[in-house]
Amino acid sequence: MNDRFKKAFIINFGCKLNQFEGEALKQALKGSGIEARIIHPSEIKGCDDGRALFIINTCTVTSKSDRKSRNAIYRVVGVKKKSDLLIVTGCYAQTDRMELESIEGVDLVLDNLQKPRISDIVNMYSYKAKSDVEDTPVVKESDIFSYTDPLDINRSRVFVKVQDGCDMRCSYCKIPLARGKSISRSYYDVVDYVKRIEELGYNEIVLTGINLGSYMYGGKDLAGLIEEILKNTRTIGIRLSSIEPMYFKKGLFDIIGDNRVAPHFHIPLQSGSDRILRAMRRPYTIERFVSIVDKIRESKPDVHIATDIIVGFPGETEIDFEKSCSLMEELRFSSVHVFKYSPRKGTEAYSHTNNVPEIVKSERSEVAHRMADRLNYEFRKNFEGKVRDAIIEKHEYGCIAVTDNYIKVLLKDSQKDCKPRMRVKVRIERVTSGQTTGEVVSVNRNMVNT
Repeated sequence: MNDRFKKAFIINFGCKLNQFEGEALKQALKGSGIEARIIHPSEIKGCDDGRALFIINTCTVTSKSDRKSRNAIYRVVGVKKKSDLLIVTGCYAQTDRMELESIEGVDLVLDNLQKPRISDIVNMYSYKAKSDVEDTPVVKESDIFSYTDPLDINRSRVFVKVQDGCDMRCSYCKIPLARGKSISRSYYDVVDYVKRIEELGYNEIVLTGINLGSYMYGGKDLAGLIEEILKNTRTIGIRLSSIEPMYFKKGLFDIIGDNRVAPHFHIPLQSGSDRILRAMRRPYTIERFVSIVDKIRESKPDVHIATDIIVGFPGETEIDFEKSCSLMEELRFSSVHVFKYSPRKGTEAYSHTNNVPEIVKSERSEVAHRMADRLNYEFRKNFEGKVRDAIIEKHEYGCIAVTDNYIKVLLKDSQKDCKPRMRVKVRIERVTSGQTTGEVVSVNRNMVNT
């Protein structure tokens, strides 16, 4: 039992995988007897009733991400006591360790490989002075899948980390430098874990990784992994995190047609211009991307297709940008994440000289965001008056129902007592630009864990 650190505060930044890892850290620290919780940077404050642990789980995908992480670090430094411990980890810690170590008040900077062992490292610090701890525990590559299972009764679904790292070398992306080469988790381990999740009463998992489509273990690719999960479980649904376009091949197309695979896919496009895609080192064409979307919609007509768009990549002309906008319109994306290009040191594009002026990037970003908002509204509006399968999820105002095709439906006041993880039928009653409301019309009683 840990008797030195009273509380732990975890601040997460970045992707779904980072969020998963933050949740897992919280669970591991709780297992060590520490009252751990995940907080927003605005909630950072000192601990008055004992020694506190602060963990900043950073992201480095853009310069804005770096800035957010640094700001959180400075806020912690401003409130921490001398006896407290501040650990900085994540992708920014992986790529710019010395920069973060130079910040006065930061006690430890741990890379992504060390992240799963933070609970062990904290225990070392719990019983010794900082100056007496010479080395952190030895870590192995396989440790990246050794996280404590982040199961929580208030969660509606479980994220399952099956892959890490990336072998792609997109000219703008720093993540391969932060996460290393692609590595996959044993499908035996994944299947055993998912079976246990199902037995605990969860109705949905989300398979996640840095480059999920590159999953390969024991001769099984992502399609093979999904097939093994379907064969060895009964009813649990499978949702997939982001998959790069080039991994959509016959086997994957066949398996995602299964009714237990959610009609919701995130497929990064990045640009609607073949010329810009080549400069980005993206290994597909617009024609190929369009054919992927068309084929998915053939098997799942009500599918939610999300994408990423980068505006202002070096050399992007107004014509290139208009091609991106035209393709967004043509493919009717359900949601679009718009990013302004951010130069990242260590990437090929960092040395490009034909940069788009910042004011132009901002203007293009605003146009793309407005279009993304409209497309999302139009997608949700298509389902007004219709009934969809959904799972109840805890929300700050009570509960919402998240449909199979990822529409978040705010329930009526009378239904705020619904329990997380319930599998229900929900009728979408009203859709506005900023909100979708509806009501539960039936509950699958066989799938409710109370």
